[in-house]
Amino acid sequence: MLPIRTERLVLRRFTDADRERFLAYRRHPDVARHQSWDASYSDADADAFFADMTTAPEWRPGHWFQVAIERAEDGVLLGDLAFWPDHDGGDVEIGYSLHPDSQGAGYASEAVSAMVRALRDRGATAVVAGCDVDNTASARLLERLGFAFDGIVDGERTYRLAIAGTATFGP
Repeated sequence: MLPIRTERLVLRRFTDADRERFLAYRRHPDVARHQSWDASYSDADADAFFADMTTAPEWRPGHWFQVAIERAEDGVLLGDLAFWPDHDGGDVEIGYSLHPDSQGAGYASEAVSAMVRALRDRGATAVVAGCDVDNTASARLLERLGFAFDGIVDGERTYRLAIAGTATFGP
């Protein structure tokens, strides 16, 4: 499935060379406040992340796989996009994080759109996503891409997008 190329991005497997930039946004308080980790993300957490994400199979039903979002023109790591296929592969949950310097330029929309197309091509039938109730920018992004608001669960807005059958997602 990887790499996935768009006009401005390359979605690819993480490499050890990404570590410094990865930690810069994982530890950034404006990113961490909307995620499941906090700004004190440790070196040991990073070690475990890179040990797993640089070697794990991409498609692991019941497990997350994190994808690096790289700007194609200069190779800078902008953030990541993760996916979690359920055990039958029909529903896939996604999540994403970008360094604050990379937010607001359409990179997240471009990355999510590309991943949704790749997941559809892989056979997924729906994509689900969640975002912190206070993360209005992420909520707007999901709604703009056609995700339907599903409710609030455990402090997260939840969304769903059908990508197969009668309701499908773009080209």
